[in-house]
Order: sequence, then C-alpha cells, then structure tokens
Amino acid sequence: MRFPVDNFLTQWNETAGNPFGIQTSYGFHEGVDLNDNAGGNSDIGANIYAISPGELQYYHTAKHPNTGFGYHNVYKIAGAWGVRWVHQAHCLSDLLATVKVLFEGEKIGRCGNSGTTYGHIHFALFKVDPATLPNGIDT
Repeated sequence: MRFPVDNFLTQWNETAGNPFGIQTSYGFHEGVDLNDNAGGNSDIGANIYAISPGELQYYHTAKHPNTGFGYHNVYKIAGAWGVRWVHQAHCLSDLLATVKVLFEGEKIGRCGNSGTTYGHIHFALFKVDPATLPNGIDT
C-alpha cells in the first residue's frame, strides 16, 4: 500500500485543513485534508495515485452542485483489513473518468481546488460503499 501522493512523509501534511471528525457547517468531516508543506495553492496539479489495487467505482467530472467535493472519485480496495472504499475529492477536472480496475500507484487524478477555496486533497476511507449511506456521498 502506498500514500496517495509522492513524498507524503516529507512534503505533505494534514494540519492545514479540516481534521477527521470535526463538525463543520456541512456536518461531520469524514476524511482528512492533505496539503503540501509549501502552503497556499502550491499543491494544485500534484498527482494523486491509487493507494492499493482496486476498482474505480464512480466519479464526478463536473463540480457537484450539492456538496463541496467538486471533482471526485471513489474506488474499492480489499486486503487483510477487508473491503474499503477510498474517496478523494477536490481534484482538477482531468481525473480518471473510467470505471475500471486500478493498480497500486496508478495516477487517478490531480490535486485541485474544485468545490473549495484552496488546493488540497480530501482523503477518506469507508467500511461501506459511501453511496449506500443514508445521505450518500453526494448529498
């Protein structure tokens, strides 16, 4: 398993955005916000990779009108921990837009600021397909 960006341990942090579990104006923040250490929008355009082999389940290549996720995708992975769904949001508009099998390390998008005011990657793991949650991933 790999990190969703290159050089995560030395060039990225999760302290500049919303932490996991915080209550926001739109509800529970169910992921972490990944930012590069240079600050501002310097991370826009950074490649985002699949963290593990899996299957791209769905994606939105248009800014979603009801959420702040912007361009985003969800892919399913499996391992000793069981099945999980990975959600990555705020991508640039050129994210991978084909339901397909993914390999670990495959580029699936680029960091953007769609649906938000500053560049970052919203990164979340779910035990269930987030589309099946009562409010779904896109509501």
